[in-house]
Amino acid sequence: MDKMDLVNKLFYVLEMNQKKNESSPESKILVDKNLEKMRDYFIKIKLDEFKEHTKADKGEVIKYDKEFFRENIPLKKIIVVKDNHEPYETNPLNNIEFRKRIRSSYVEPIKISSGKYKGKIGFEPILIKDHVSKLTYGCIGHEVVHTQIEQNPNLLTNYYNREVLSIFVEMIISKSIDDKTLDNIIRYRFENVYECISDLSYYEDMIFTSDSIAKFRCYLSSSLKALHLYDKYRHSSRDKRIEILSLIEDIFCGKLTVEQFLDKMNVTYKNSKDVDMVKHYVKKY
Repeated sequence: MDKMDLVNKLFYVLEMNQKKNESSPESKILVDKNLEKMRDYFIKIKLDEFKEHTKADKGEVIKYDKEFFRENIPLKKIIVVKDNHEPYETNPLNNIEFRKRIRSSYVEPIKISSGKYKGKIGFEPILIKDHVSKLTYGCIGHEVVHTQIEQNPNLLTNYYNREVLSIFVEMIISKSIDDKTLDNIIRYRFENVYECISDLSYYEDMIFTSDSIAKFRCYLSSSLKALHLYDKYRHSSRDKRIEILSLIEDIFCGKLTVEQFLDKMNVTYKNSKDVDMVKHYVKKY
C-alpha cells in the first residue's frame, strides 16, 4: 500500500462532512423536555453502571452471523485492503479480526488509489473487541452493515442517519439470540445515548469541536430511530418483517437509500423521540 492510500483514508470524513445537512432537524438537536426525561430515567435506573460479562466463542459468533445474514439479508462482497496485500473481494464476515486494547469495535473505509479497484471503496479488517460476549453477535453485524452502506457513498444522503441501520440490525440479531441479549444490547447502546444527552446538555460550557457535537447528535438521532424501527418490526406480521428485511437488502444492492427506507417506514427524529417507548425497552435491572 502506498502513501496515497493513507491519505485516502480521509475520504469518508470528507464525504460525511458534505452530508451534514444543516437544514435537517438533527443538525440542531438540543436537549428538550423529552430528552431531559430520558436522561433522568437513565440516571434513576443507573444505566451507566451496566456491565455485560456473558462470554461467547469467537468461531461460533461468526458462524452464527454468517447464517443469519445468509437466511435473512444476503450480503454483498466487499473489497478488503490490507498492508502488503493486493486488494481482493470477499464476504465481510471473512474480514473479522479480534483485537485487545481497542475501546470499541469499528471498521475503516478507504478509497483505493491504484490497481484493479482504483477509485472504489475498500475496507481494512473489521476490528472487534477481544472480550467476546453475547453482545458480540450484534456488534459484528453492526460493523458489517456499515461496510454494506459505506462501500457506496450514494446510499446515505444525511450524515445523521449513519448509525440507524447498523443499530437496527444489531437489535434484530440480538433478539434472535435471546431476549436477555436484546435487552443488554439496547442498554449498551443507550448508555452511549445517555452520554450524548449529557454532553449536549452542557456543550456550550465545554470545549467540543463542531465535529464532536455532530457525532453526539448523529448517535442520539440514529439510536432513537433504530429503536423506533425495531418497535415497528417487533409488532409486524411475519410477512411484513420479511418485507422490511427485503428493503434492507435493496439498500445493500443500491436500489434504495437509507433515507428512502426511513420514509417508507415513517420513521423520523421527531416521532422517534418517544420517552415511553424508550422506557419500555431500556429496562431497570
